[in-house]
Amino acid sequence: MPKLVTFLLRHAALGFVIACVAFTLMMIANFANLRTLIMESEVGLLALCLLTFFLALTLASVQMGIAVIMLKDDGRGRDIRRGS
Repeated sequence: MPKLVTFLLRHAALGFVIACVAFTLMMIANFANLRTLIMESEVGLLALCLLTFFLALTLASVQMGIAVIMLKDDGRGRDIRRGS
């Protein structure tokens, strides 16, 4: 697999993990009564799944964007930090 694809997948997975941790903390802290709303709703499981998925999608995309922006380039298409 090309290095760039591996790089992006690794950072997308990191963003997904960050989102899952953030969502878990939001549910534990009952942020904005979110846990109460989800637990008392008829479609609580659907709301939980959709909120988790879209938060993870957003934070994975943000993490990938930050990783790409922070890449250092020497002008010849090679990463200076890795020497490749």
